[in-house]
Amino acid sequence: MNLTKKYLKAVASLAAGVMMLASCGLGEDNNQSMTKTVELTKQEIAVRNMTLNGSWEGKLYYVNNVKHENDSIDIVWKTDTVAKKVTISDFPVKLLAQYVDDESKELIANAADQSLVFDYYSVTSDYVEYYNMYYFRYQFTPVGNKAVFSANGEDITVTFMESLTDYSNVFSPMAVYYKRVMSGNILIGNISFKDKTYTANVLMSIGGTEIGKAN
Repeated sequence: MNLTKKYLKAVASLAAGVMMLASCGLGEDNNQSMTKTVELTKQEIAVRNMTLNGSWEGKLYYVNNVKHENDSIDIVWKTDTVAKKVTISDFPVKLLAQYVDDESKELIANAADQSLVFDYYSVTSDYVEYYNMYYFRYQFTPVGNKAVFSANGEDITVTFMESLTDYSNVFSPMAVYYKRVMSGNILIGNISFKDKTYTANVLMSIGGTEIGKAN
């Protein structure tokens, strides 16, 4: 990874802050100061979708239930702006072990990194404040709101959430692009493994910069 110290700090701040800025679902926002919206033209939507083109590197941020602290792990992802797909090629499936128990924990903890694919598309209208600061927002959802990984020859089926309420914040599956940094929410709901289903209801987030672009 070749993120500079400056950008690593920016990514970490944005990945934390984006959950506040883009926490609400489309058409609803807890920030009452944002009331005016603007409709995007087809050209503006196309530009926003193309903005994410390329390969990215950064961090996956999560709460470490073992250490009881915020933690992160290096990841890379690629965006296909034709298919409107984002692929994390090395999603750390082993992190899911934090949300299961019994013999399943050790099996999942030894799972290899695997691919996780998202659909994405630009919002069609946005708050004037975001529009004026070139803060691009996207719907960002795992394909079919479900993913199937493997551990020791067994399927791990993960279902994702359409929203997650945590204290006073409502998080939704969104991504943002701002000042050459891309961040996004991953809302993990249930984890099914070996005929058992575990409820996680947790937020993970990604944040990083495009590979090969000068900072």
